Amino acid sequence: MSTAVVAACVATAVPLSATAAQAAPAPGAGSGSTVNAAVEFWACSVPAGYTYDRVVSQLGVCNPTGFAFSYHVVSPADGLWVCSPPGGYTWDRVVNNLSVCNPSGFAFSYHIRVPANGVWACGPPSGGLTWDRVVNNLSVCNPSGFAFSYQIRAPFNGLWACSIPAGWTYDATANNLSVCNPSGFAFSYRLRG
Repeated sequence: MSTAVVAACVATAVPLSATAAQAAPAPGAGSGSTVNAAVEFWACSVPAGYTYDRVVSQLGVCNPTGFAFSYHVVSPADGLWVCSPPGGYTWDRVVNNLSVCNPSGFAFSYHIRVPANGVWACGPPSGGLTWDRVVNNLSVCNPSGFAFSYQIRAPFNGLWACSIPAGWTYDATANNLSVCNPSGFAFSYRLRG
């Protein structure tokens, strides 16, 4: 690698002391409110309990003799765009960005959400929650095609749900079109707990 190429790479690298304004949420991630993380910093790895929203490849920072990734580490919070959804969160949108979560190409960024009643998510909920509707959307949970979105619900007696959460049972079923299966019939269960 020529000295000019190395100098150009070093000149464009984001320093570890970069501010939040320099490392904004995923560009092109669409409109919506931006939530500020409680804690953010640049590091050579992502510690437990945190996630990251940007990756850069820098010379001599995390590898004294070459290039290595540096991660913009953030505290997870509802409404952030991140490169890796942390445990305890779900996501409701996915975008494929250039040079955000992969410094040399495209990678997904996820709009994370705290699973709660009424939130739409890109996967079925866990942890005692259920869902009562699923839709097949274009470019929402899959940036290049169709994928399911699930409406999360906190279970209550009488809720017609698409799954039976742990600790609950049901007293009736219904085979509905386009409720629990966007392209056909599927069972719904009237919950009792």
